[in-house]
Amino acid sequence: MISPPGIFAGPLDLAGENELRQANASPALLDALKTGNNAASQEQLAQARKRIADAKAAEQRAAEQKAAVAAQWAVMTLEAANKIIKQ
Repeated sequence: MISPPGIFAGPLDLAGENELRQANASPALLDALKTGNNAASQEQLAQARKRIADAKAAEQRAAEQKAAVAAQWAVMTLEAANKIIKQ
């Protein structure tokens, strides 16, 4: 599998190992990647999925709040404009 620079997928090949060494990867990390002892447990996967879902939900709430503020600002601007026109 071809991955963008700095992203590794699949077994660690010599080029990937060299790139990690140049990035000052620890020997423990290299050993874990070589032996496959870097797999996450089901609990760790569940926790990661929950953190991702929570982050997406927070991002959605922030976007909705931003849209609500923008809509409120637009209404206030129109109300102010209407008051000026009526004067």
